[in-house]
Amino acid sequence: MTSKARKEAMLAGLPESPIITEGLANKASLDVRLLDGEKLAGQEGRAEDDPNSKASRLVRNVADLYRSHPEANQVIFTELGISTTATRKVGPVGARMDQRYKVFSTIQDVVARLVEQGIPRDQIALVDGSTSKEKRKEVADRMNRSEIRVVIGSTASLGVGVNMQRNLRAMHHLDAPWMPGDLEQRNGRGHRQCNQWNTVLEYRYLTDRLDGRRWQVLAVKDRFIKAFLRSKGDERVIEGEAAAEEQSDILQTFAEAAGDPRILIREKLRKKIEGLQSRERLHSRGIADSQSKIRSISNRADRNEVVLSKIEKAGAVDAVDTLVAMNAGKGFSMDVDGRAMPTGRKRARRSGSGSRPTCVLVMARSEWPPSASSR
Repeated sequence: MTSKARKEAMLAGLPESPIITEGLANKASLDVRLLDGEKLAGQEGRAEDDPNSKASRLVRNVADLYRSHPEANQVIFTELGISTTATRKVGPVGARMDQRYKVFSTIQDVVARLVEQGIPRDQIALVDGSTSKEKRKEVADRMNRSEIRVVIGSTASLGVGVNMQRNLRAMHHLDAPWMPGDLEQRNGRGHRQCNQWNTVLEYRYLTDRLDGRRWQVLAVKDRFIKAFLRSKGDERVIEGEAAAEEQSDILQTFAEAAGDPRILIREKLRKKIEGLQSRERLHSRGIADSQSKIRSISNRADRNEVVLSKIEKAGAVDAVDTLVAMNAGKGFSMDVDGRAMPTGRKRARRSGSGSRPTCVLVMARSEWPPSASSR
């Protein structure tokens, strides 16, 4: 599909539009029942579901943890499947209008099934975009007192500023956010001080193949941001390939979501090869630098030999010896009131005591270059 055809398909809302295709894939990765959301509207808790779907696995895990301890609180994160209504465009191009309609909600289905598992409805809270700031604080306070045991929301509604960590035992990620910082904010609800649990559990739910792209995008962004933060000021290029961080937990999740763990092995081996190649380049560069220094030092030594030879031929060594001898202690003389004092500094000092001496220091001076008579 050309860029022009893609743009026209997006404006017309055709099924082959990339945005619509990716949106359908995201829905299917969370809950395949969302593809028939309009037909299943209002059937939350009754619509048939696969026992290995994300929703089914989530219900089992949440119920097990709920029964494990009276203060094992949990939070569920998802960006889709919360609302029971959706909006679509209707009408001809250029005169489209928004139309709201009822749809199936995965989260409402999960809530109904959790109640069937024995969790009281008043111990489950749903926080979405319409929840006020005061209501969020109330939910967080009740979570800290374990009056609410399970809270469900998105990154935006349960991210920054929601302090419910006191008894938070587990975080459940039904999907991946689009930014690494959002994933960090999600986990930050439990991985922080004042949490009474020494170990906080993190669940990432994956649908084979379909979740691969979402986690791949997250891995690319995560590596690029980390490379930027670690880079030096003189670096002008930062690579942003996926799966290049050897210790990245996002990378590991991406490999699992892609349905092929060999992706992780392949990228680790590729990273090791790149590291060895980099070390080889540094080693070769070091050898070249050392050889260059050897040549430079050898050339400098040759030049110094030539200079020393010229100095020796000019009689500089003899002239320096003469200059040192003339300025030695025995060459010192001192006159006091026109009378020559004995040689030697100590004897002259004793002979001149009691009077105010006038000291004349006689320094020998040599010529450079030495005259022919001094050679």
